[in-house]
Amino acid sequence: MSTKSLFFQSLNKTADLQSAASLLCEHLKALGITDNARCLWHLSSNHFQALGHQTLPVMGIDEMTDVEQNAVDDIGQWQSSPIYLARHQHYYFILDMRCTAVDRALCDRIENDLMESSSVLRYLLAKQQAESNSIQLHKSEKLQQALFDISNLVYAEHDNTRLFRKMHEIINGLVYAENFFIVKYDENIQAMQFLYYADSIDKEPVDPEDVWDSSKLANSITLAMLKSKQFAWNSSEALLERFGLVRDDNLGPDSVDWMGIPMLENDVVVGGLVVQSYLPNRRYTQADLNLMSFVAEHIRQSLTRRALTEELERKVGERTAKLSEEIQERERSERIQSALFNITKLASQTEDLGDFYTAMHLIVGQLLDAKNIYIAFLDKDGKNLEFPYYVDESSTDKVERRPISNGLTEYVLKLKKPVLLSEDDIFRLKQKNYAEVKGTPPKCWLGVPLIIKGNAIGIITLQSYSDAKAYSYKEQELLSFVSVHIAQALEKIESSNNLRTAYAEMESNVQKRTLELELSNQALREQIERREQAEQKLKYDALHDQLTGLANRNQLYDRLKQSLAQHQAKPTRLFAVFFIDLDRFKIINDSMGHWVGDELLKHVAERIQNCVRKPDLVARLGGDEFAVILNSIRNVNEAKLVAERMLQAFIEPIYIHGKELFISPSIGIAISHERHQDPDEILRDSDIALYRSKELGRNRYTFFDDALHQSAMHTLIIEGDLRRALTRDEIVPHYQPIFSLESGNVLGFEALMRWQHPQRGILYPADFSEVAKETGLIELVDWSMYEQVCRDLPVLLGIGSYVTINVSPRHLGHENFANRLLALLAEYGVAPGNFRIEVTEDALIEHPDLGLKLLTHLKHAGMQINLDDFGTGYSSFSYLHKYPLDCLKIDRSFIATLTDNPNNKTFHLIKAIHALAVSLGLSVVAEGVETKEQRDCLLSIGIQCGQGNLFAAARAIEDLGGSFKFSFA
Repeated sequence: MSTKSLFFQSLNKTADLQSAASLLCEHLKALGITDNARCLWHLSSNHFQALGHQTLPVMGIDEMTDVEQNAVDDIGQWQSSPIYLARHQHYYFILDMRCTAVDRALCDRIENDLMESSSVLRYLLAKQQAESNSIQLHKSEKLQQALFDISNLVYAEHDNTRLFRKMHEIINGLVYAENFFIVKYDENIQAMQFLYYADSIDKEPVDPEDVWDSSKLANSITLAMLKSKQFAWNSSEALLERFGLVRDDNLGPDSVDWMGIPMLENDVVVGGLVVQSYLPNRRYTQADLNLMSFVAEHIRQSLTRRALTEELERKVGERTAKLSEEIQERERSERIQSALFNITKLASQTEDLGDFYTAMHLIVGQLLDAKNIYIAFLDKDGKNLEFPYYVDESSTDKVERRPISNGLTEYVLKLKKPVLLSEDDIFRLKQKNYAEVKGTPPKCWLGVPLIIKGNAIGIITLQSYSDAKAYSYKEQELLSFVSVHIAQALEKIESSNNLRTAYAEMESNVQKRTLELELSNQALREQIERREQAEQKLKYDALHDQLTGLANRNQLYDRLKQSLAQHQAKPTRLFAVFFIDLDRFKIINDSMGHWVGDELLKHVAERIQNCVRKPDLVARLGGDEFAVILNSIRNVNEAKLVAERMLQAFIEPIYIHGKELFISPSIGIAISHERHQDPDEILRDSDIALYRSKELGRNRYTFFDDALHQSAMHTLIIEGDLRRALTRDEIVPHYQPIFSLESGNVLGFEALMRWQHPQRGILYPADFSEVAKETGLIELVDWSMYEQVCRDLPVLLGIGSYVTINVSPRHLGHENFANRLLALLAEYGVAPGNFRIEVTEDALIEHPDLGLKLLTHLKHAGMQINLDDFGTGYSSFSYLHKYPLDCLKIDRSFIATLTDNPNNKTFHLIKAIHALAVSLGLSVVAEGVETKEQRDCLLSIGIQCGQGNLFAAARAIEDLGGSFKFSFA
């Protein structure tokens, strides 16, 4: 079969222009025409693909332009010019194979081959354009749906956070937008607000209300893009160079590809959209830029319409509120007229004062807030105040009579005129010793005297305990009018007092006649009472603590069930549970005897009881644990006031038979919540809060909140994950080299703990070490680490000469730690000289004697001992000569502030530490060396060893590779 036949068979089977161009070039090369044939073809540009040219081989823009400008339609001119080999509508295929003279027979063959190839190429042009149109249609429909969804969101979603999150989801369906944010920009002050921010690396939340001015964002690519009013698309490094900016770590990590689109309204930048990629295989295209520009304009228009709609709604709301106020004022006038008529009618028809006061209260309550009201009168002697009518939400105790003093009631009686007082006014009166509040201080107080024949005989008073319900002079005028009618009613009713007295005398006679019957029944009642008392004592013993007389656990549970039922029926009716534990009670009990401890508990019970109200319940749960149910509280502040009162109550000492004892409580508080279904749940929450109080230093109170709940749940989750991690070998060591600061050679490695979490990725010790310590898992984690380090040691010793491990304080509390560690080294054939341990001052403080014994044992076995984080703890010199130490490791917090400035205090401090170590024969290693300047300063001091990111970060064993050396050139 001829070459020509093979060529056309292959060409007819070709599915795309790229393959056809390649075949054509190979065919021409096989004919000996040219080795440099070039093909250029053009398909339709569309919204997603601005560049419609493709070439074989790849050509630059200038080459493409040259080929297009010189192309002709005559195939016969192929030797001198590029030729249009195929056309379809606006799309074409150009062949460029300009060459020297060719003999006539070969020239005819070539022209014939080109003519036959032309039909195949026209077919491929049409086919690929049809496929492109189909893709374009699908993308257009997808874009149209996305824009429609965005428009719907703007009008349907009222919460901005949810709105922008859903916008993010829509845009992420069009382009790669895992890292995406929307900014609002004010050109006048050159400041930005991050309306929405999502980033896979920089996960610190950004408050959309925060305003970032140009001083905070001097090197921000986003700000530079907005100022330029043009899109920006490149790597962050290239964009920094383009805008003349300096790298700023506070502005987030570098991105592989960064694309920002400004949003303009009447040529004024009002905001922008930004997407960025940290992945080398996820970059943006010109199509992405076109699409994002189109979407940005659509979002700007949608947000502008949303703002206009919200402004219109606000104005409509204001107008509606104004009309509502006018209607309310008209209705109030009608109510006042009706109330005044009823008051006049009541004063003329009612003779019983009790009924009169109750009816008057109802009428006044229709006009103003009369939830807290009382009426007081001077008695006949003028030495006492009587309260025939008293209603107050702050107290359930009935107030009937009290001696004359310097209260607000007396103040009004002296002035004989109405008094309206705010909270500040009451405070000033008290400061000047004019008058003070008797009972719970109100936020607003209104008192009007009752005048009869020119004398102030009493007062009617309204009180408010809420700033939102303060009285005004309108209420004062209304109450003054009411007081006149009350005085008139009293004057009328006074005339009927004689009749009442007569009725009272008659009633007294009736009582005398029934006395004999009462005496005859007295014996029977006494028997019944004795039986009831015995029964009550049994009930009392079953529900009370024998030592303190307080409620016991059984009564506490019963009352908790009642309080929970009342709260569930009426969620606004709150109550609080206090869990109280005495600090250092065991020391007092053990050192002074149980009898003193029991007496102390009685005094404690009395002080706690004095801090609460009568409806509240105080219970002793056992030992030095107490509980309090604070019923019917309005808010958390009431519980806070009681807790502070309890702490204050224990400041004074307790005297027991001449002995002065001090005791303090730790308090955990839980407020009733819908999540509490039984007493155990709310007691558990208050117990968790108590545990938190003890953690924070005792003698304090802590409220249980969602943070504590989440913390407890988080601890349980971490503990469970950690136990599973140990079985799956997810806890692994990463090794950070320790270098010679002078030569750059690797001296050894420090094994650092890492958790390869299957969902959260690599976790550092700060993410789980506290939970591991609390649950006791830290020892299992450490031994798992030690065993892995022993397995990895042959690889590590090929680079350095030793590896160091960290030893937690718990290990130094076990007698067999040293023997177990040496046995592990022997099992893996590891020489103790290649294995070093690092301890902190905290570990030595917790176990001073046993720690010294264990470290001495390891030292004698040939192992070196490092003191880690020196300078951050007690920095006690006693540890440096008492314990068998070989090396001090200076904490990274000192290295971070190190400079060679003569006034740099850190420089002199490190120099002093080095001098101290040298004098004691100890080596020194600097941690956290990040810059060459720090390395030079350390060398100038005389420190030869260091570790840090200047040299290498901690890596897994498989990432260490062969031996390596750091260059300081």
